[in-house]
Amino acid sequence: ADEDLLAFQRSIYRPSIGTEGKTYQEYEDYLKILSEAQLIVEADQMSEGMLSNGLVSSYHASLLLFLVKNKHYEVVGRCLGLNESGLALFSEYQEFVCTLIVDVIHPSNAQCIYGLAKSLENGVLSRSAVRAGLHNLQTISLHPNVKERIIKSVGSAKAEVSPKQFLIGALLRILGQPLGVGQGNNPTCQSARGISMWSQHAPAKLIHMVHAAAVHNDLSFRFEDKVFGNSFRVGSKLGSSVGCGICNLGAYVG
Repeated sequence: ADEDLLAFQRSIYRPSIGTEGKTYQEYEDYLKILSEAQLIVEADQMSEGMLSNGLVSSYHASLLLFLVKNKHYEVVGRCLGLNESGLALFSEYQEFVCTLIVDVIHPSNAQCIYGLAKSLENGVLSRSAVRAGLHNLQTISLHPNVKERIIKSVGSAKAEVSPKQFLIGALLRILGQPLGVGQGNNPTCQSARGISMWSQHAPAKLIHMVHAAAVHNDLSFRFEDKVFGNSFRVGSKLGSSVGCGICNLGAYVG
C-alpha cells in the first residue's frame, strides 16, 4: 500500500529522473541543455507515470510546452503517451493540436494533458465540427459571471492561467474521458449523464452549449415547441439542471 501511495506521489512531484530536486523553473532551464535522446527519456517517463496513475504533473506540462515551442514534434506523441491511433491523428492534425497545447496547457492546468491524449486516441478530434468548436472557444470573451464561477471552482484567481484556459482544459478532459464525469452527491444527476452522453455521441453539440453558456451566462432549450431560456435564474427548474451541469464541468477545471 505504501508503494502504491509512493507511486502516486512520484507521478506528481517526481515524474522523471530529470525533475528530481528541481523547481519548475529550474526544470524548464534544464530542458534547454538536453539532447534529443535525453528529451525522449524524459517524455517516456512522464507519459508512463500519467498512464499508470491517471495523474499529470506540472513538470509534464513544462516538458510538453518546451517540446512544442522548440518544434520537437516527433517527441510530442511520446510525451502524450499516445497509442498508434492517437499518433496517427496527431500527425494528421499536428498544427491544430500544437496550437491547442500552447494556448491552453500550463503547469497550473496540467491535468488536461491526459484529456487531450485520450481525445486523440478516441478520435473525437478527427471531427471537423469539434476542431472548429474548440477553435471558436479560444476566440470568445467570457461572461463576467462565468469567469467568477470558474475562478471560484479553482479556489482563487491565477494570473498565469486565464479562466478561458481552465474552461477549455476542463472540456478537453470531458471529451477525453466521457465516462469520468463526476456526479457529486447525487448519483442520478441528469446533467452529469447528459454531459457524458453528449461528449461521447454529440461532442460538437456539447461544445456549442459550453460556448453559449460561457458567452451569455445562459442556455436555451426547445421542448415541445417552447423555448426555455434564462437558465441560470434562481428558481428556474431548467436553471437548476443546467447549473448542476456547470458544477459538473467545473469539477474538471484545474
